Amino acid sequence: MFLVSYINNIYGLSKVSAFKIINEFGLNKNIKMSDLNKKKKIDIKKYINNKFLIDNKLKKQEKLYFKFLFVSKHYKSFRFKRGLPVRGQHSHNNGKTIKRKFKYFIKN
Repeated sequence: MFLVSYINNIYGLSKVSAFKIINEFGLNKNIKMSDLNKKKKIDIKKYINNKFLIDNKLKKQEKLYFKFLFVSKHYKSFRFKRGLPVRGQHSHNNGKTIKRKFKYFIKN
């Protein structure tokens, strides 16, 4: 598995951040995980844990953010509860995707 795809599979990291990490360590973008030595792997893991919010930390922060929106009765929370687009899009002709996803969200 390539290092880029390995980093990209971590929740909260994108391809762009994967390439930034690779450039930070001066590695080739086509390097495989099996080609790295143990010390490099540990250094990359430490760097990711120190510089980025990933996995459970990020999920926890997202939950807290949504709780804050609902408790503070923010406009975004009203739009989200009604299944409408949250970021200011028009909803007469557009917003079909979020409406479909909302129906699925309510069932589960």
